[in-house]
Amino acid sequence: MANKTIDGHQYTIGWYVDDTMTAHKDPNVVKAEIAHIEEHFGEMSKSHGAKQRFLGINIEFLGDGTVMIDTNNYFREVIEDFEREGHVIVGTNVTPAAPNMFYTIRKNTPLSAKLTNVFRSTVAKPLWASQRSRLDLSFAVTVLCSRLNRATEGDWEKLWRLLGYIKGIVHMKRKLSAFNLHTMYT
Repeated sequence: MANKTIDGHQYTIGWYVDDTMTAHKDPNVVKAEIAHIEEHFGEMSKSHGAKQRFLGINIEFLGDGTVMIDTNNYFREVIEDFEREGHVIVGTNVTPAAPNMFYTIRKNTPLSAKLTNVFRSTVAKPLWASQRSRLDLSFAVTVLCSRLNRATEGDWEKLWRLLGYIKGIVHMKRKLSAFNLHTMYT
């Protein structure tokens, strides 16, 4: 991310590999900056408007100084991918982690090679989203990441709990607002 002031207002550009997002109060500034970028790097595909998708994140600028963000489609894919492997998530959970999150004493039988691969790929997906739109997942995901090389049946249960929570919140969006430089509301 980078910011600069153009015509007295903040211009922001964010990029990740070959995806770029720009924002400014005046759409003509955005168009001029995109034209400048295209002079150096060639024509890009573009979309304009209050609703955008950037790196799997749905972003909607509501026009009142607030923005709505979600990774709901991404979470639906996480659940579908896990269930496609033959592991059906029944029910939902109200928290991403149980009180026994740190304990591995019970059910400490190592996972099979196949389940270990499913475990690793499944944990990686909420890890990405937890850093962008769902900070409430961070604790459970961090603990599960520490178990990637020695996952057990107990860790598998913790993953199921996390996925049950994700299944329950898959429709939720986060609304952010900042009305001054010192206070952000969620």
